[in-house]
Amino acid sequence: MTPHDAVRALLEAGWVEVQVAEAVGTSQSTINRLKHGKVASVDYDTGSRLVQLVGKKPPKQIKPNRGGNAVAKAA
Repeated sequence: MTPHDAVRALLEAGWVEVQVAEAVGTSQSTINRLKHGKVASVDYDTGSRLVQLVGKKPPKQIKPNRGGNAVAKAA
């Protein structure tokens, strides 16, 4: 599984971009670029964390920001 495949699987499983980004330690924009195929690769650690995240449930607490995008709620 590639990082691109992992991002798509996570989003289909109910994760939102910002949750994925926070879980793997990267930016939401990097996740968005992966989703749309606009970045050729990511570093090994980020790619590994993305693949390992597949199959895990997303955090439950999210709230929309002003633009309507979901933002993970701080614990």
